[in-house]
Amino acid sequence: MNLKKFTKDFKEFSLEHGWKIVMHKDHELFRSKDKYAIIDAEDDVLLKFYLENEDVVCFKKTIWNLDCKINSATKVITVFNEPEVFDE
Repeated sequence: MNLKKFTKDFKEFSLEHGWKIVMHKDHELFRSKDKYAIIDAEDDVLLKFYLENEDVVCFKKTIWNLDCKINSATKVITVFNEPEVFDE
């Protein structure tokens, strides 16, 4: 992935316990109490997760092609998926 494009097209959110999540600007992050969900531009759920404590992130991917990295040292969750582009 092109770093310039990554910086331009992705955004960061602060979560509980010092965690952060980085995802595409067209995706939405929803929170209900201590649970989170990332929804893509087509209203599909990419990822549902919760923060169990400061050290452990428990999650469930809900699409087969989720491209996600969890770095527990820096407490950053990165979702690399980008919106699909359809030719018309």
